[in-house]
Amino acid sequence: RRLSSSSSRVCSSTSQNIVEWISSVTSDPCESRVNIETNAFGVRGLVSQKQLSPGEVIFEIPFRYCFQDDYENESSLSWSARMGMKLLEERAKGEKSERYEKWIESLPGDAPFLPGLAMTEEEIQRLIRYPPCVMNALKDKERHEESKRLLNERLANIGCSEADLDWAAGLM
Repeated sequence: RRLSSSSSRVCSSTSQNIVEWISSVTSDPCESRVNIETNAFGVRGLVSQKQLSPGEVIFEIPFRYCFQDDYENESSLSWSARMGMKLLEERAKGEKSERYEKWIESLPGDAPFLPGLAMTEEEIQRLIRYPPCVMNALKDKERHEESKRLLNERLANIGCSEADLDWAAGLM
């Protein structure tokens, strides 16, 4: 199972937008040095187009463009739910999210599979089997479910659903 954004504003119009975004925020045309590729396991990421030396810097993103957790007063929410909510709120801004618009457009429509979000308690126990890890996965799932409940109104205010939050949290 994959988590998908259910809203009409599904991302990933083009994955190349992330390279364009990097070039714009760094004022460094890096299109000839990096590209977006998906490996045999379906994992998508930036790939260098040349052999790199240890410690070589490909590009530097200014700190103000780093997507970060700045919700200090929301410790009752899971980290992934806080970051996922921030992503959805930025996405809802559309073109007004100048800082992140191109990055958000480049995100995949499907999030990676995360057992704590996508599986039932029984499926988690069957898959993991090691009791301490089962307990951690179930705690994560419970905290995420509680976070969704607490964020329901904010989600509704931007036209998003709990499924959208699952998608966004899965990307974080």
